Formats: sequence, structure tokens, C-alpha cells
Amino acid sequence: MPLIKVTTDTLRTISAQLNNSYTDFQGAMLAVASAGKESRSYFTGPVPNKIFIQLVNNCFKRLDKAERAIHSQMKLLLLAAEQYDSASRSVTGKINDELEVTPEQYRQYQRLGIIAASNYTVYYNQHEGEWADKAFSEGNYSTSGCGPTSMAMVVCTLLGLTVTPKDIGDAYINKHGRVATSGRWMFFESAAAYGLKCELKKFEDIEETLMNGGRVIVSTYNRGKKLFTNGSGHFLVISGATEIDGKKMFIIDDSDFYDTKYAREPRSSYVKVIDGRLYVEPEVLEGEIYLDSVYCISK
Repeated sequence: MPLIKVTTDTLRTISAQLNNSYTDFQGAMLAVASAGKESRSYFTGPVPNKIFIQLVNNCFKRLDKAERAIHSQMKLLLLAAEQYDSASRSVTGKINDELEVTPEQYRQYQRLGIIAASNYTVYYNQHEGEWADKAFSEGNYSTSGCGPTSMAMVVCTLLGLTVTPKDIGDAYINKHGRVATSGRWMFFESAAAYGLKCELKKFEDIEETLMNGGRVIVSTYNRGKKLFTNGSGHFLVISGATEIDGKKMFIIDDSDFYDTKYAREPRSSYVKVIDGRLYVEPEVLEGEIYLDSVYCISK
């Protein structure tokens, strides 16, 4: 399940959004009431005024929209407040500022603009879904689609949209055709198309990008211990940083993941798998990727 940061700022932000929605609701109520008063003169004639009817309908639509926004934000506020209060009263005295939410609730929080350094990433597998056997690059998405699959994960996560690997790949193919070297430039063009920023940065910049709510795509190819690929090029999404047993770890989402991929040595010694996500020490990852291919993507 996704985790988001819950702090007093989280509660204040939702409360402010709720207050704005309530103000909209009050305005819509006044508009409906005003329209109701005027209706007497408009409907005394033999033919109702169509423009006025449309005006009344728009007022009720506005009212309905404001009401739904209030309902949604109230649920989020109660959920966050309950979690924050529970954490504040914990025996250890520590505030656990990570709140477990459903993907839909995550998108709601995201639309409200309060998602910050969450490590949750929308996940796609290049071997699954209707895109898997569709043509891409030198093969299909299953064999060669780690680039668009990784980019689709990032776009969905940062913007709360539903964008598939095929959406990303088709846009690139329509412009450039099926070319084997599509991955690296795809990130810049796809990011720009969705209003995101993509920058080539240094390995040392990864954590800062993650802390600012961004995601990082890195390239690995026949390097180090070959922990992520058997020699062919492959892209990975770095989604967050955490600590396990006192060691700093990067959280990685691999579009090529399957149950047995990291079960054998040397991979099992260096890559920890929890619920389908990879946990790797920064110095280990640094030896596996191209250091000139660190794509930092942010809003």
C-alpha cells in the first residue's frame, strides 16, 4: 500500500482545502437560492426561459461539485487526523508520520498538493498488460520496453494520471519510428510532454531529488556484478530512500521484476526484496549503473 507523510502541515493543508470547498458550497447555495427567487417571474409565462433553465442547472452542478469535494476532503482529514493522533499517543512517544492509504486516496492527496517525500510509486511490469507483446524498439515491450514502462511509472506517480507504457512508447514511435536507442531521449521528451522536468544529474543528486518528491531513472548495462540485468541494457526507477538494520537503502522499482530474479547469488546477497520492491545500498547501486545516465524527474 502507498505511504504518505502525515504531519501538522498535512492537516493544515487539508483543512484549508476543506475551508475553500465550504466557501464554494456556500456560494453555490446562495446562487441556487437566488435563482429560485427569480424563477417566479421566468416561469409565469407560457414557455420557460431556456437560458434561465440552463443557469439553474449550472448552479446545481456547482453545488454538487462543491458537496463532493467537501465529502472527499472530510474523509481525508479524518483519516489523517486519526493516524496523526494515534501516532502522537504511541507508547514510544515517537510520531510515525507515514500513513497507509489506498491508491485512490493517494491520488486524492496528490491532487490536493500535499504529497511530498512519499516513496510510493505506481508500478507497471513490462511483461504484463495489453502492451507486453506490442512492437517496440528491436522487439516488443516485454523484451525491450523497460524505458517507456519506467517513464509511465514516473508520470503516473508524479501527476496522478493513468498513462500506460504503450502511451509513452507510441508517442515516441510516432515521432521517431522504432529505433533501438530510444530510451535515453524518451525521458526528456516524455517529461516535457507531460509538463515535467527531466535533468541529467550526478549520482550524489539522487537523494535530493527523492526528498523533493521526484523520481530517478537510471541505466544499467553489463556493469559490476550484473545484479539487475544479464548483459543487455535496462532502466530502473529509484523511488525512495530508507534505512534497514541501520543501513541506508535506495528503494527501486524494476519493470522486469519476476519472483525468482533476485533469488540466487550474487543478487540475493546485495538486493533485498520486500513485497516486489528492491532495496539496495547506494554504494552497491553506484557500481551497477552508468553514472552519466542519472535522469532526475520532477514537477
